[in-house]
Amino acid sequence: MLGFLISMISCTSYGVLKGRDQSFLIFEYSKLKDNEFKKEIASKEGMLAENNLSNQPGRNKANLYIQLAILYSHKNNKEPDFIKALEYLKLYALVRDEISVDYAEDLLNILVENKLSCDILNNKYNKLLEKNKKFEKTCSKFAVKIREQDKKLQKQYKIIKKNNKIIEQLKALDIKLENKRKETE
Repeated sequence: MLGFLISMISCTSYGVLKGRDQSFLIFEYSKLKDNEFKKEIASKEGMLAENNLSNQPGRNKANLYIQLAILYSHKNNKEPDFIKALEYLKLYALVRDEISVDYAEDLLNILVENKLSCDILNNKYNKLLEKNKKFEKTCSKFAVKIREQDKKLQKQYKIIKKNNKIIEQLKALDIKLENKRKETE
């Protein structure tokens, strides 16, 4: 069961969990940036380490454990630690020994929804990769054509430059001939 949860929780970005008392816990971590994950994890672990939490009901610890599991395995976390996420899920299961059926169903529904969202995003990502490969091939073909055209243009430029030299020489020769003709007249 924990293996299933850890595999699905890694895609969790947003979830609403309904407990026995119908209160809502909202975990919204999709807006966190790279460095904010570390800060959020440190904050939650700091809360766990505080002495004033040790006499709190198990539900508060359970909430922190599940939040830490989500943070450590979140898809946007650039340095995920799935082993720690699993450890926190195990601690969560130990502390929440009386998980209500509604709570468990809500958690599983959220995880399944997020897993499906991840699958959809992965499919879109793979399609974009395929389009990118096709685009790269097209660009490569154009690059080859451009290089060929560039070589042709360079050859033509050399010919034009050579012809311009000849034209200048012919102009100079024409001027000399014109001057000699005027001298002879």
